[in-house]
Amino acid sequence: MVFHHVFSLFKKENRIKKSDGISPFEALTCALAGSVGTGNIAGVAGAIIIGGPGAIFWMWVSALFGMATKYAEIVLALKFRGIEEYSGSTMEVIIKGLSKKSYSRILAYLFAFCGVVASFASGNLVQTNAICTASLTLFPKASPFIIGIVFAVLTLISLHGGIERIGKITGYVVPFMSVLYVLASLLIIVPNASRLPEVLSLIVRSAFSLPSAVGGVAGFSIMRAFRVGTMRGIFSNEAGIGSAPMAHASVSRSVSPVEQGMVGIFEVFVDTILICSLTAFAILLSGVIIPYGNSENASISLAIDAFSTVLGHGSSVVFISVCTILFAFSSVLGWSVYGMKCFSFIFGKRAMSFYKFIFPVFVIVGATLDTTFAWKTGENANAFMAFPNLCALILLAPIVKKLTLCYTVEHGKQSKWKYNRNKKYNSC
Repeated sequence: MVFHHVFSLFKKENRIKKSDGISPFEALTCALAGSVGTGNIAGVAGAIIIGGPGAIFWMWVSALFGMATKYAEIVLALKFRGIEEYSGSTMEVIIKGLSKKSYSRILAYLFAFCGVVASFASGNLVQTNAICTASLTLFPKASPFIIGIVFAVLTLISLHGGIERIGKITGYVVPFMSVLYVLASLLIIVPNASRLPEVLSLIVRSAFSLPSAVGGVAGFSIMRAFRVGTMRGIFSNEAGIGSAPMAHASVSRSVSPVEQGMVGIFEVFVDTILICSLTAFAILLSGVIIPYGNSENASISLAIDAFSTVLGHGSSVVFISVCTILFAFSSVLGWSVYGMKCFSFIFGKRAMSFYKFIFPVFVIVGATLDTTFAWKTGENANAFMAFPNLCALILLAPIVKKLTLCYTVEHGKQSKWKYNRNKKYNSC
């Protein structure tokens, strides 16, 4: 049912912008742009370096829970979005959904504040730091400051076009880079497919018995694999932190909340189960030496070494660097949408020009930051953002259940007899 609906988004009528919002396809690509980023390459490689292969197992586990949370986030965002054009956010969900609670506005402002911080941290500093690292791999003599200025200008131009321009850019970039990266990963995986059971076994064993699985590397533990894998999974697919609904809520008002929620499930699948897994398999099947330790600095180099086994070193450097730049820059654009909505909620629309100015400045800052510091800042920002969002999701879970039951009955996926056993959901 999920895949059937998602594939329908590629039809012409779903790719054309409606008068009252962006198209469902543009909403998908914009949200994917925010989630499919540097976490899919450098993030996965870094997770293996820091947490061992077992971190990938916990990344998958976080994705399974993430599918449910992102579905609920999007359903609620479309249910409670406002009447204005391109309106809809987690803040509106909290205020309208919890209107009878005295703390609803406090929780909404807390989320908006955390969202602004996260847009500068995980949506900007981490991504632009990866862009700089990848650019320096291509052009070793380049200055990080100059690289930061170049991408700051590109970000500034995109921001002043609004969500429409960002939706159009991501509509072209995201599908292209995702397909290209998948095909390149398969060049490593397919010839080594016979070793996949061995790698899967290593991942599972490492998740529960790290010392024996990776040779007793000092500092590894089950909790470390769990923490790194879960944090990288959430960083990559953004499920549970309340960001993606701010892109999905901009679709036309004719779109069903439940159907758009299914798109969120697909996003997590593509981002973590597909792309992150391909990166992990490519690294573990390539046979390259993994520099286990605490540093993020070798993450892109590890990915380059893995792809060098089939593409050659020169081609691998260009390919991984370009993919990292495209992935990361699309995430910067996607997160700028989230940050603008949170910022305008706190300070009003008149203050948007200030955000559009300061956000590109942080692009320059991110290009010159230490890689490990940038990642820790981004992960902590996501954790703070998730707290108010998950509180709201737990309290509003009955509404998600009701909307889902209504949809399944309407489309013949569930009998009315079974549905009507719970009188609370008799009316939609």
